[in-house]
Amino acid sequence: MIIRYRRAGKEMKALEEYMTNPQDNKAKRKALRYFNGIDDSIIKIHSRLVAADNALMYNQIYAQGNKIEIKQGGRDNTPLVLKLRVSNAYRKFFHSVDDNNDNSLLLIKNWNNQFDQIRTIVVIDLNKHNYNAV
Repeated sequence: MIIRYRRAGKEMKALEEYMTNPQDNKAKRKALRYFNGIDDSIIKIHSRLVAADNALMYNQIYAQGNKIEIKQGGRDNTPLVLKLRVSNAYRKFFHSVDDNNDNSLLLIKNWNNQFDQIRTIVVIDLNKHNYNAV
């Protein structure tokens, strides 16, 4: 899958730098400043996401504790928000981009658990169970 980060704030920029270069200690310290409870398992999850062809394959292989799920409670015309457990405290929230070469976000109204169509995701937040923040 292709993973992009919404660069809306310093936190997401720091997370993106850490994910793209996990050996950089400066990037790691910066990311841990914002997300103090995450451990190195986030790098493993990131590499698993990148290695999977789509979200369905990821869920079939790594569904033990890190399954991609839908965030409930969205409205009909809002973009689909998915979540993934990163650690015991943190969840990663992201949108899925429809791969019809138009980079449009999948909508909840049209969603029918087509995890096989998710090949590009845009990470929008990483937080401690704060579902209202997304």
